[in-house]
Amino acid sequence: MADKDLADMPVTHYLTIHSNAYYRLLAGSFIPDTPGGASSATIALDPRSKALPGANISLASGGGQSPTATVSAGGKLLNYQGRFEKTPGGGTVTNTVSGKAGPVGAHFSKIKQSGSRETGFGANLNIGPVQLSALRNLLSRDAVDPRLASDFLNPRHDTQTDTFGARGSLPLGPGRLSGNVNRQFVEEQGPQHISQESRPTGKRHVTNYGLGWKSDEGEVGPGVLNMQGNLTDPRGGKSQSTAAASYYINRPFGLPASVGADISSVNPLDHERRQFEAWLRLKKPF
Repeated sequence: MADKDLADMPVTHYLTIHSNAYYRLLAGSFIPDTPGGASSATIALDPRSKALPGANISLASGGGQSPTATVSAGGKLLNYQGRFEKTPGGGTVTNTVSGKAGPVGAHFSKIKQSGSRETGFGANLNIGPVQLSALRNLLSRDAVDPRLASDFLNPRHDTQTDTFGARGSLPLGPGRLSGNVNRQFVEEQGPQHISQESRPTGKRHVTNYGLGWKSDEGEVGPGVLNMQGNLTDPRGGKSQSTAAASYYINRPFGLPASVGADISSVNPLDHERRQFEAWLRLKKPF
């Protein structure tokens, strides 16, 4: 069955085939709007029920974007996605497996590109308005000029980052209060020169705090008030804080734009390092 509204678009073609369990969608922007514009093609198997698995294959290029190919299959319980993006250095391949069962979610991903490899995995647990999470990220990259690699027993720089955190939100007054806290443990190993007995190593621990409140539209005057504060506290180093507030009114007096004000500060309580910034903005949708 063709969707006339979509099919009438000059550069995009859609065809949807219905069955008892699935929608089969073929879509593509095969002729760009302008020379050098984006082109894409998609084949999708979209289940009517979330209990059934689905699949998607898409290709895209042009429009100033790197050519990409994406394949995904699975459902809410277990899902796989593979992505290839052509980059100046060759290409970036990303493979991700994720899943969710009740309040528990987990993921595993690998990213490979020229000169670097990255692996990430973690899990999260939702308890009412609070989400607990634990993540590990492993990054290994070339850190030595290939012409000098023979002078090193190990030319790579490896970083392991473990993050344990909690975040949550709840209604408060005419808006919503949100907050988060996490602790990062970072271990690094640098390249080992032939003159060194072991690889140079380093450790750093950082705690991050965040607190914010956002009003519902029209509850604080005619617009939306948003306030946010963050604190980064590295062990053995100077902490850094930020504070920001904004107020936006959507299309005041019938204007075709949003009008607002932003004010922000870095280290507002430290007279030696503090910085302030304020803006009046006009946002017009295109």
